[in-house]
Amino acid sequence: MIYFHPADATASGLSRRENRGLGGQGPVHAGSFWCPNGMTACQLEQNPASYECIDTESDLESCGGCLYGDYDPRGRTNTTSSVGTDCSTIEGVLMGHSSCVRGDCQSDCMEGFKNEGDRCVQA
Repeated sequence: MIYFHPADATASGLSRRENRGLGGQGPVHAGSFWCPNGMTACQLEQNPASYECIDTESDLESCGGCLYGDYDPRGRTNTTSSVGTDCSTIEGVLMGHSSCVRGDCQSDCMEGFKNEGDRCVQA
């Protein structure tokens, strides 16, 4: 399940909650404030002011991190976050033979290519 949040859907209470701070909640995973546990608030390519909640540990198109950046727990853009990989666009991978496992692309290479880390290179 993927959650979307367009920029114009911001609730007025959001700023009040942000100003109150996170209180005694302790450390917060970047994205758990905006998304369900285990998911990260990733910026959308078309509108950086909007986000979608993605499981970057298993999402084929945002494997290991958000492709276009994520948000910190206070809602600020995090441009230094690790950039994920789109496992479906790796050169030399057999069509339909790629997946994201624990944030790493796993794939089977086409004939004439060999697996090298998380990519396929010509043999």
